[in-house]
Amino acid sequence: MKFRKDYRFFIALTLFAFGVTTFVVAFFYINARSVLLAPSTQNLREITAFFAFSMAILTIVFIFFMRLIVKYFLTSEFDEHLRLKHKFESMSESMGEGMLALDSDGLVVFANKVALRILGYAKEEILGQNAHELIHYETRDGRFVPKDECYVLKTLAKDGSCASDNDIYIRKDGTKVDASFVATPLVINGKNDGSILIFSDITEKKQNLKKLLLSDTIVNNIREGVLVTDKHLVIIFANAYFESITGYEPQSAIGKRPNILKSGMHDEKFYRDIWIRLDMNGCWQGEIWNRRKDGKIYAEWLNISVVNDDSEVGGKFFVAIFSDITERKILEDELLKERELLKNQASHDALTGLHNRQKLEDAIIVELDRNRRYGVKFSLIMIDIDNFKSINDTYGHQIGDMTLKSIAGLLKANLRKIDTICRWGGEEFLVIAPQTHIEGAASLAESLRELIEANIFETIGRLTCSFGVTALETEDDKDSVLKRVDDALYISKQEGKNKVTLL
Repeated sequence: MKFRKDYRFFIALTLFAFGVTTFVVAFFYINARSVLLAPSTQNLREITAFFAFSMAILTIVFIFFMRLIVKYFLTSEFDEHLRLKHKFESMSESMGEGMLALDSDGLVVFANKVALRILGYAKEEILGQNAHELIHYETRDGRFVPKDECYVLKTLAKDGSCASDNDIYIRKDGTKVDASFVATPLVINGKNDGSILIFSDITEKKQNLKKLLLSDTIVNNIREGVLVTDKHLVIIFANAYFESITGYEPQSAIGKRPNILKSGMHDEKFYRDIWIRLDMNGCWQGEIWNRRKDGKIYAEWLNISVVNDDSEVGGKFFVAIFSDITERKILEDELLKERELLKNQASHDALTGLHNRQKLEDAIIVELDRNRRYGVKFSLIMIDIDNFKSINDTYGHQIGDMTLKSIAGLLKANLRKIDTICRWGGEEFLVIAPQTHIEGAASLAESLRELIEANIFETIGRLTCSFGVTALETEDDKDSVLKRVDDALYISKQEGKNKVTLL
């Protein structure tokens, strides 16, 4: 289109020049011939006046014709140039990136609003300034960079484009901003006429990237498993330690569901309760048993949090952070067993397994309190093995201990569930019979005496026991009721043993 306009302009200008030339030649030829044929002063004056008039008319026609040519051929080109300039400026102002236009000397001839905002300059402060000396004269670590050492200017000088995602520009206040840019030479008619620089402030982006990399480093180096699923419970992320706990490589778990870890040790109600808590509170934590890839069951402390996905309506992620607590559980179980053992040792006799004296005294205090509150009676039965010293002397302490255990087992097996028995002393036993009057306790004692007398014990054969029986009286306390049952036993021993005495 431009070529056609230039061609037509050349034709019009040529025709106009040819017409003017023809007119002048014809004018001089005709008038010169008239002068030569009729030379006179009057004739010369008329020719001169006509020539002046003709030249004036010719000048007016020339001006009119030239205005017509300029309007038709040049003004439209100028308007098109202005339109393109305004369009360029409008487009550059609507860009999200900063834009600088530089001339061949590197001076700023145009800057859009984004560039001014990023660099902190007003338009009049930046136009005409050398771009390198204004915003690119120093490295990130503070080293000065002369113009002739600038890699951007060197590349542009060779008519090459240049780009980077890791540069810095210097603002008016001296602060440095991380920048990504693309610089392109502006070549017109084979000549470098300047360059266009398009850039973005990526300071926040780089800071967020650093935070992201730091978070990723932390997540992949913490000594806990991290698992993330989408709202459909499909695994979308697992950290490196996930494999240490579960045996599954993180990449192999992605796309699967967390139920690959299900151990089968929990019922559906357990999992349903977890989801109820997640729906109500957005989080859940607790102990769970899962299964590793090799099939081994392990204990896990699990924290699950619901994280909303702002990029999608109703979107959410489930983030699980968990640790293997199997060793801790084993240790806790061992400590619990040890604690139970110590507790048992504190209240039980080590040889016979019966309650010890302290435990029975505590039980008597409880029964006394029940009596004061509700009037419930109880009785005591004290038992002593007859001639036990001679058993130890004759057969040794090992047989004596075995005999004690046998009698303890025999007594315990033939008492009621509500009765409590303890090893009271060396060869003495004491029974609390709750809700029992003295007659009932005496009957129980007699049946026990007959049972022991009829039993044949290993190694020693037969033996007997003496019994003392008493019941709680109105004015009794712990010491008085214990003394009375002990006195009753003493009477049985004094009166020939192997008998039951009530007192």
